[in-house]
Amino acid sequence: MWRGRMHRVNLRLLQIFLRLIPSERQRLFALTLIIGVLCGFVAVAFHLAIQGAEHLMIERATAAAGRTWIFWVLVTPTLGGLIGGILLQYAVPDARGSGIPQVKVAYAIKGGRIPLSVAFGKFVIGIFQIGSGASLGREGPTVQICAGVASFLGRLAALPRRSLVRLLPVGAAAGIAAAFNAPIAA
Repeated sequence: MWRGRMHRVNLRLLQIFLRLIPSERQRLFALTLIIGVLCGFVAVAFHLAIQGAEHLMIERATAAAGRTWIFWVLVTPTLGGLIGGILLQYAVPDARGSGIPQVKVAYAIKGGRIPLSVAFGKFVIGIFQIGSGASLGREGPTVQICAGVASFLGRLAALPRRSLVRLLPVGAAAGIAAAFNAPIAA
């Protein structure tokens, strides 16, 4: 029932979008702007969520009383890695890796398609992994998440494959700009 409702909403939004912006070229330009803004918000949300998770997990482990902090500093990243590995194995296997090579594969082989479930899985697992103290950066996951957002919006706008492939670097660049706080360089 929920999926049917979401499908009807997506169709209605698509009809409005196509009516307002008739040519493919104009739709690409509009989507480029929307992707840049939306990916900025997504990347900031990712960064803030990581900070919150770090506060809840690894910072508490390092602040444990007495010498118990040693135990907790070893256990917290270990449990984080174990839970993250289980999620990657069974829930979102396509979210494995650093993110950037996966975006390259989506660009070169998969026609610009990154499922939104992969971007969402990378978002959640990335927060949990980095927040528990894993020695990972947020840059690669941010690129894959933002490329996934771009891919989703391109599919939502019913763009053909060639245009969908063009949007993937837009999302990746937005992710790089947000992750490195370097909008001009991206």
